[in-house]
Parts: sequence; structure tokens; C-alpha cells
Amino acid sequence: MLRLIKGEELDSLSRELGVTAVVLNEWREKFLAGAEANLMSRSTAPTSTPSSPAG
Repeated sequence: MLRLIKGEELDSLSRELGVTAVVLNEWREKFLAGAEANLMSRSTAPTSTPSSPAG
């Protein structure tokens, strides 16, 4: 997926990997959706952190 994200051609990569461009595009969409969901879950994390011990 990183190769697609970095701009490699979908068709040439699908030929190299032996999957159709449609399948590769589906994988990319799932990858991006998972990344977005992960980022969204992190955005709901507590905004405060425990204070560090004095010393």
C-alpha cells in the first residue's frame, strides 16, 4: 500500500503483484479507512497527562 500512497501506478503494481487493479484499489481503500479510523480513535484520547513527580 505504501507504494501506491507514494504515487506508484496502480496498473503496473497490480501486474507486478498478480492481482487486478480493482482488487488492489479495494485494498488501498481499506488501508486508508483503517488508518483514518485509527487516527480518529487517537483524537478522542484524554487531553491531559498525569503530572510528573517533583524532583
